[in-house]
Amino acid sequence: MKKSNISALIGVRGGSKRVKDKNSKRFFNSNLLSLKVKQLLRIPLIDRVVVNSEDDNLLEIAKN
Repeated sequence: MKKSNISALIGVRGGSKRVKDKNSKRFFNSNLLSLKVKQLLRIPLIDRVVVNSEDDNLLEIAKN
């Protein structure tokens, strides 16, 4: 299937009001942010995933 130049955007904040560090906390041998990025990259029409955050740790997780 031909790519369509579609970017997926993930806005992720460093702090959570209900679950502390929920986006970087261990979850099924990974973490929530990594799982979301991998899930989006498996969609054939999506060219790239862009993660926006004020938290440098979350940006580093997204790069990996």
